[in-house]
Amino acid sequence: MDKKPKNPQPTKLYSSIEDGEYVVWARIDDKDLDDKRGRPKGLTKRTIDRYKKVYRQFTIFQKKYTSNKKSELYELCSTIDYDGATYSRKTIRNIIEDKRYNLKPSR
Repeated sequence: MDKKPKNPQPTKLYSSIEDGEYVVWARIDDKDLDDKRGRPKGLTKRTIDRYKKVYRQFTIFQKKYTSNKKSELYELCSTIDYDGATYSRKTIRNIIEDKRYNLKPSR
């Protein structure tokens, strides 16, 4: 039974004909090995602070408009600008229902 490696590295296969022989070789690029390039993954503290503002505004609207449905409150929250960012109704729903305002920043 063949065992697969846990984390196979992506390789590119190259082939050529040298001296009448067909030669195949693999080269692993440095880019493929170094995953720390580019933009860091995760949420920043600034983003989470914005999510907290969205949640605070939502709770204010809940107290102010007690007869409205959640979807109507999400719509009200989507009309407000939060630190230069506006969120759609769907994004606000995800922030509140997934409790993204309680997350810890990863960077």
